[in-house]
Amino acid sequence: MSSRRELFQNFRPHSATISIANGGKINATGIGEIFITVWDGKVDGTPIRLRDLLYVPGLGPNNLVSVRCIQQTGAMVLFAGFQENQVHITMNCEEIAVAKLQRNSYILSAKARPPGLTTTANTGQHSRTSGSLMEWQER
Repeated sequence: MSSRRELFQNFRPHSATISIANGGKINATGIGEIFITVWDGKVDGTPIRLRDLLYVPGLGPNNLVSVRCIQQTGAMVLFAGFQENQVHITMNCEEIAVAKLQRNSYILSAKARPPGLTTTANTGQHSRTSGSLMEWQER
């Protein structure tokens, strides 16, 4: 989910109501895809395409991505293992990103690509019913 309409490609109107952690509800008004590049500390990042991402104007400054959405790009999300309070994301047996726990949210360092830039991103399809979420912050 993102409130930044300018990041979306293949955008189309879509209506959905999302229940949020404080018990409130916010509305999605569109759906599309966003290309992001994720990092694990290397110089070059790995581009991935997040599909069927919801446009939620009332979301605020944070972007949310489900674990399922990341898995559907072909990546694996590992919550256990190497270091405590970190999530490791691997693709083709290579680590492509690390999300770090900060105040009860895993923060994924990523940069969204504006529409119009070409990329060789991996494809994935987002499931709007997934419950595990991570925030991504602009790098």
